[in-house]
Formats: sequence, C-alpha cells, structure tokens
Amino acid sequence: MDDKYFAKLLVDNLALSDKADARVFHSRNGLDTSRLGEADEIWKLFVRYNLDTGGMKSNAVEQQWNRISNKSILKDRNKLLEGIGRLEKEKCYENFTRSCPMTFKKSRGFDTDGCTVSECPVVGLAQAISWHRKHYRIAKVIAECAKRLLIENQDAHDGNINDLIASISNRYRGKYDDWRPLATKEFVSLFDNIREYGKPPKVVIWMLSDLSSPVHQVNHWPDIDPGQLTPIDTHVKRIIMRFGWVMTPTSENIRRKLAELYPEEPRKLDFALYRLGAESEENICSKDPNCGECHRRFRVIYDACLSNDKKRI
Repeated sequence: MDDKYFAKLLVDNLALSDKADARVFHSRNGLDTSRLGEADEIWKLFVRYNLDTGGMKSNAVEQQWNRISNKSILKDRNKLLEGIGRLEKEKCYENFTRSCPMTFKKSRGFDTDGCTVSECPVVGLAQAISWHRKHYRIAKVIAECAKRLLIENQDAHDGNINDLIASISNRYRGKYDDWRPLATKEFVSLFDNIREYGKPPKVVIWMLSDLSSPVHQVNHWPDIDPGQLTPIDTHVKRIIMRFGWVMTPTSENIRRKLAELYPEEPRKLDFALYRLGAESEENICSKDPNCGECHRRFRVIYDACLSNDKKRI
C-alpha cells in the first residue's frame, strides 16, 4: 500500500467529509469571528487559546470561560495593560514567566512572598482562572505576551495584534518571494524565551493555524503561511508512529513527513490523524485501537491501514 494513497484516504474520509470550522469554537466561547479585527476581540481569543493547555479538556475550559465576566482582567484588555504598565520598574517586568515570584501552595493558595506590588495584575489573572490546573503559570504567560505584543511592540497600534501581524508582513511583502514564511517566522519568534511555551509555541501555532489555514474555514490572517503551522498533537504523534511513518517522532520530523505525504495542505492530514485518535472526535485509533469500530465506520481506512497493531476483524 502506497503511503501517499493511504494519507489521501485519511484526508478524504476524515478531513474533507466533515470539515472543521473554527467559527463554531469562537461562537461557543462567546467570541464573534466577524469582529476579530477589533483589538479587544482578537486579544480575548488569544487568551482563550492559552487556556487549552496543561491537561485541561477544551469543553471543561469552555464552561469556566463562559462564566467569567467581560469586566474581568482576564478578558478586559485595557484593564490588563493598565495593570502591567504599573509594573514597568519592577524586576518581574523583565520576563514575567521567569522573574515573577508568585507560586501556589494548597495550604496557602497563591503565594506572593517576595512580591512588593499591591493589586498585582498577574495575581489577578491567576485568581480569575483559579480553577485551571496551571493557573499561576498561565497567568504569567498571558502577562508576558501582553507586555511583548501590545505594550513594547510599536507595530501593535493601540494594542491590536492584527496591526502587529500586518506591520511585520508589510516589511517582507514585495521584497522577497517567500515573504509569507519569513513574516510568519518573525511573528512566532516574538514568543521566544517564554517559560511554559515550547519552541515553536504550540498554543500560538494552533491559533495562527486556525485563523489562516483553509482547513478551519477562517481566513482572518491570509498573510500568515499555513505551511509552517502544523501543531503536533499527542494523538497525531502516536498514530504517525503506529503507521511507521517516522522513526524518531520529533515535531520537525513529523511536519516534514506530513508535508511529504500530503503536500497540497499538510494541515489537512494532521487534522485527519487528530480526528482518528482524539477522544473528543472519532476516538478510534486511541492508545488501545478500536479496530472493530474502524472496520464498521471507515471500512476503506481499515482495509488500507498500515498499522502493525491492526486487529483482524
């Protein structure tokens, strides 16, 4: 069986027959896709993506998120920027994810020993998401991103991420044939040296992909190059190893293999693999593969399956 043919079967049956639509996610979380050009709306979306981490399931996060008032510092961009601006002369301002002393202890709650700031916005963020497993860590990440993207970067006019991406793109457009990959790389580099973020930062890659890749029906940032944006999910890593497509499952090796197997749009193959394995999707090729269910629902995929774990039905 040809690997590319099998990859096409996966895309045709799992990514094209039932298209993903990021607008559904936006709507369920109280966000308006038609208003993403606005500074407040795009920032709230950025914050929401940052909460889908640390082992928290997205639907559980969604329930908590929708209970939070729009006046909360978590969702009120101006309130957050005002608070962070007051910390400019504090040591923690250098890099909130590395210098902020806040921790958490079950016996004491949020521990701010060593912090001399009253009404600290980072503590406020952590308190707003106290239900999250990584509350204080995510609070530091959000504060650091707000500082870098919306305060220190002059390209973000009036604190709007959209203006930042447009300005970066304009620096490359017309000067280089591969200006989109170059602009995308520069934007992603803004998140370097942020603790809790990988390299590249998975949360940021997911958001960029959802807002620029044709897979998700939203073309909000057409200047972003979706070819660079294949966030590697644990389900995808497991399945791609099961199919024998890579020997060493590094993110770069997996991205390269996805591009080789489905060069038209690697993100579609990534999404097909995710749907095949994720608990919230088909949940067929999980840790304990349900080959019987695959045989019943996706016979063409079952018959062509390349897995050594395949159970004969």
